[in-house]
Amino acid sequence: MVKLQQTISLPNKIKVGSVDISVQLIDGLVSISDDEGSYDGTKQSIILDKNLVDRQNPYALLLVLHELDHVIYEQHLLTAAKEEVIVNAFSHATVQILRDNPELKKWMDQCLMS
Repeated sequence: MVKLQQTISLPNKIKVGSVDISVQLIDGLVSISDDEGSYDGTKQSIILDKNLVDRQNPYALLLVLHELDHVIYEQHLLTAAKEEVIVNAFSHATVQILRDNPELKKWMDQCLMS
């Protein structure tokens, strides 16, 4: 008997620091806007190309992390920071995101297995 692997969906909300960031998947975003994803700090939201995210592969994970990095960059006011401050902020924020979002971590693990 073949055991089917359960598909885990990307959460539609991801806690980053003290803020819940909404995540919306848009069919054909690349065709519409020539962007694979985008973060809007005024709306505390990330939009992503659904076709890319649905692949659940390392590139999908890269795309999600890229947009989450924009959130971290904005939250920590890193525009004028020195390298060590920037790296420290990203490492601390990334660990906190993984601790606060177990469903996101499961989705990430699934992407890495493909």
